[in-house]
Amino acid sequence: MRVFIITGSSKGIGKALAEQLLSAGNNHVVGISRTHSIDHENYQALSIDLSTEPHVWAANTEELFTQLSQREWDEAVLINNAGMLGTAAYVGELNPGEISRVLHLNVSAVIQLTHQFLKAFRGMSFSRQIINISSGAGKSPVDGWGLYCTSKAALDMFSEVVALEQRNRKESVKVFAVAPGVVDTEMQSEIRASDPKQFSKIDKFLNLKNENQLYSPDRSAKKIIELINRKNEFESVTQDVRKY
Repeated sequence: MRVFIITGSSKGIGKALAEQLLSAGNNHVVGISRTHSIDHENYQALSIDLSTEPHVWAANTEELFTQLSQREWDEAVLINNAGMLGTAAYVGELNPGEISRVLHLNVSAVIQLTHQFLKAFRGMSFSRQIINISSGAGKSPVDGWGLYCTSKAALDMFSEVVALEQRNRKESVKVFAVAPGVVDTEMQSEIRASDPKQFSKIDKFLNLKNENQLYSPDRSAKKIIELINRKNEFESVTQDVRKY
């Protein structure tokens, strides 16, 4: 049996990943999310708001990883999927409260959970993977998305560093930062509701929706699972589901 720990598992890509993995059989899925919408005998729920400071919830996730590490798995996979855009706004006009929430969820939580996962599963005989859900916004600047672009760029570099360190330690851990495509999720609804004065590319995203060019969460999840299952065929840490 494989174990998958998925953040943001209550909706969007996270829920699609959890459901597809559970339907495949012989997988145990742990969902870390504020709320939960999956009812399955192999689904384990941990209710946490990862947009708060890590010290608020870190003891709970550390206990989870410790318990999971005491079982023998065929593979353990951490999928850091939870993320938020925040209100589109130019720097100097940001909502101060959102600065910490976006960075806690998109960066700090990823670092903390990755650290705990690697610590708990260090030296195990079975394979391990870390999948960080990234974005093309981490590579190209978008006005109004200062927090989101910055956080995804940080996630890409963090993934590269962790991958390098695991190779140096000769641990059988694969690390990927995966851009899931432009997906029809709640985040896209938030983007389309942005103030055009704070986000000059709004027409592009309105057109993507109107022309049915958005990926479905199920489609992106399927491509991410394909990467997980074919991990040894991919050398680069940063990946894009639209390119394989």
